[in-house]
This record gives sequence, C-alpha cells and structure tokens, in this order.
Amino acid sequence: MKRIALVLMTTLTFAAGAAAADFSADTIKSGSYVHVPAGEVLEGGVLLAGAVVVVDGDVRGDLMAFAAYVEVNGDVAGDLLAAAATVVVKGDVAGKARCYGAAVTNDGSVAGSLEAAGAALFLRGRVGGDTRGDGAATWLGGAFAGDVETRSGYLALEDGARVGGDVNYRVEELERSPLAAIGGRLKELPEPAAEEEEKGFNFAWWAITNIWSVLALFVLAAFVAWLRPSALTGIPDNVRARPVASLLVGLAVFVGVPLAVLILAVTVIGIPAAVILVAFYAMALYAARVFAGVFLGRLVAARIFKGRETPPLFAALVGIIILVLAGNIPYFKILLALAVWIFVLGAGALYAWEMRKAPARP
Repeated sequence: MKRIALVLMTTLTFAAGAAAADFSADTIKSGSYVHVPAGEVLEGGVLLAGAVVVVDGDVRGDLMAFAAYVEVNGDVAGDLLAAAATVVVKGDVAGKARCYGAAVTNDGSVAGSLEAAGAALFLRGRVGGDTRGDGAATWLGGAFAGDVETRSGYLALEDGARVGGDVNYRVEELERSPLAAIGGRLKELPEPAAEEEEKGFNFAWWAITNIWSVLALFVLAAFVAWLRPSALTGIPDNVRARPVASLLVGLAVFVGVPLAVLILAVTVIGIPAAVILVAFYAMALYAARVFAGVFLGRLVAARIFKGRETPPLFAALVGIIILVLAGNIPYFKILLALAVWIFVLGAGALYAWEMRKAPARP
C-alpha cells in the first residue's frame, strides 16, 4: 500500500510540474462531472478537472485531465496527460500519452510514446513509439511498435501482445503466452546498484521535494474544499471530539481493508472489486495528511490568533507544512504516518456514517 501511495503522490507532483513547464490552456473546464459530448470539438490546449471527467468529443491540441475518474473516448490531436484513480483511454492520441493512476487502461491508439504508472496497468491498445509501464501488476496485450520497458510485481504478456522492439523488464513474476510475439529480445533488467552514500546534505534538493509535497497536498485540500467543504472540517472535528472512536474505527479500517483486498483477489470475479478498493484505499491514505493538516493547523492557529476562527484552507496549509517537515525526521515519520492514517481513516468513516444518517447536513 505504501508503494501505491508513493506512486500517487509522485503523480500529483509530476503532473503539476509538467503543467507549469510546457502546457498552455485555451479551454479550462471544472466541476464534479465534466463531460465533453460527442461531436464537440475543443481547440488548443484543454485542461479538465473534476471528480469525473469524460471526453467523448475531440481535442485539437493537448489535453490535460485530473479527476478521480478520467475516460477519454474522443481523439486528441496533441499530447495527453491524465492523472486520476482510474484512467481509461479508448480514443486516438496523435502525440504522446502520460497516464498515472491506481488503474490505467489503454484500449485506444497512441501515435507517440506511452508512459503509464500505477497499481494496475492494462495496456491493450496500439502504441507507435516506446512504452514504459511501472505498476504493481501489468498486462500487455496490445500492439507496440517500439521497445517496452516495465518494472512490476507481476507482468503478463497476453495472447494479443505484439512488440516490434525489445521487452526490457524487472518483475517478480512473469507470465508469457505462447501466442505473444516479440520482434526483439526479451531481456531482464539488472538489479539497481546500491546507492552510494551521500557526500553531503543537498539543501536545494531537500527544499524542492518538500515544497512540491506541500503544493500537491494543498492543491488536494483546495479540491476537497470545493467538492465537499463540510468534509474538510467535519473529519478533523471528529478527531478532536471523538478521539477514542476515531482510533478504534481507524484501526479496524486500516487492517480490515487490506484483508478484504486479499480475500477478493483470490477469486477472478473479485479482482475488479479488489482493484477499485485498493485505489480508494490508496487515495484515502494519501489524502489523510490533508485532514490531519487541518486538525494540526487549527491547534497552532488557535494559539497564535487567540481563539479567532481560522479559515480551513489556511489551517490546512499551516498543518501540511508542519507534517511535511516532520516527515523528514527518521523513525518518527513512521509513527507519525501511522497515527495520521489510523485517526483520519476512523474519523472519515465516522463522518461518512453521519452523512448517511443525515444527508442534508451542509
């Protein structure tokens, strides 16, 4: 689970950096459900953000999409960058595609290179350039004109796999169908060499990585504030008002969800449910620092501002900075992460139960 959470965090920071570096948006759409209907054509760079993003129309330029669920069925004349819990590509991408999420599916066509990272990668479309896929499990069943490089716990070369170049891999388990065709070599990558001891403290690199972590978490906090404002304050309120209940429920969720995933994964029918559950669990672990940040930021702000009400996003920023900096302390960061995960998971479960009983609560 920790590996999946790290992938998702890297996804957010990388996507933000890429957006600032080489993307200009002519069209920006956001909302809980963002839909580009079939027949609609968007010109130039397009940025779509929301809980669910579905693109059935065409984009005559680059497309960037960020959501919990992203589905691209239309054609993209430029490059595609998509980051979500679930990314599905069924259309044609004229440029290169970068897709990051817990579950990534490519059933379409990418004329350039394809880069995918996540927990489960289902790469069964066409790729005109090189392909790189890093995931907990990867299924290759498409037509790949160039080389394929993958690092996964599990790699399956399916019946429909057609690779024009080499397949370079480092995996724990490899399953190859006799019908899979590889034009080049099937080559195992060497184990990474042991890292050399650092000769000195690189303050610049330390600062950059911590700043990116703060920015990524704060962007997520802003998204939660826009999507469900009551959750940004309700979950931290549960930690403060019901600490024992949050602890006990959090322990049950923290241990119970991985067990449920294992039980579901042993059956073929349960695998899709297991993938979905892993995705939501990974997102919850990552987002936990946002709510813990609001809780911690409120405690600090209450002392500084002598009881004056603190805006939730300001509290989130203060708390996130403290959590990110505290995460640099060896050993302590492990205890801190466990405390954040358990208490916030429990408080979040209590909040969800309250919303079920009282859906009209603001």
